Amino acid sequence: IYYVTRTLLDTNDGGSVIRKGTVTNLINRGYKVIVVAPNYNNNHIIHTKSSIFIPINKNTRILSYAEHMGIIEDYLQFWAKRASKYLKKYVKDDDIVFCTSGGELGTIMLGYYLKKEVSCKFLVNFHDPLGYTTIYGKLFKISQKFHVSRDSSERKYLSSVDAIVTSTKFYAESLKKKYPILQNRVYYNYFGYIDKTIYVSEKKPSNVITIAYGGAMGHLLSPEILAYASRGFSNVKVIFIGNVSYFKKFDFSGINVEFYDSMNREAFLQFLSQNVDIGFLS
Repeated sequence: IYYVTRTLLDTNDGGSVIRKGTVTNLINRGYKVIVVAPNYNNNHIIHTKSSIFIPINKNTRILSYAEHMGIIEDYLQFWAKRASKYLKKYVKDDDIVFCTSGGELGTIMLGYYLKKEVSCKFLVNFHDPLGYTTIYGKLFKISQKFHVSRDSSERKYLSSVDAIVTSTKFYAESLKKKYPILQNRVYYNYFGYIDKTIYVSEKKPSNVITIAYGGAMGHLLSPEILAYASRGFSNVKVIFIGNVSYFKKFDFSGINVEFYDSMNREAFLQFLSQNVDIGFLS
């Protein structure tokens, strides 16, 4: 399995934790997994037994702007072309190109190119819907900035998939309705748990209830509603863990709120266990 991902597996965000868990599960089931990702650090191709990092060689900020304006299909499209030229020397027709996406199209474009070149198996795993495409007729926006619709690109690059796996039933059903030709190729699989450990709060009871939100920040998630809901309650403390710069634009006066930077998974779980009563999900 060539496991294609935009993000590396050694960062603290939830997406990386899930991707690392997926790779581990596939290896435990007997597959040989090679992780394929952009090399953000330099302009060299790094090829080992378990990973292939291919440089972008472009200014991603400019490419992102061009994507928003519809000049290019995705900020990773040049990377996808370059990666396909390199990988077609190694990928065989009985291999699986397993393309994950958290909203970007470039990883899927790579699978599409390799499918055409070497007739490999092409699987798309949507962690999040493809950004700026319609779901039941409504445009899914990753940001509030102007962006052209990518429905035509979505239709093109999903046309040759062998399977699509989404993280929710809702998105799977929307794709089936949108593209009837894909009816028998779309599945859903909730993330579940990485291990069987049950984490129980070790926090001592007190008159103050502590509620925490940890993870991605942004308007799609809107974790700030937790803080606003707690305003006026002196016995409630709210904790946010992640990219806390997101909260600079909000007025939290009169609210008992604390902010912490992202932590690795073990530190995060330990912090929750010792300091938090209730977890808040977006």
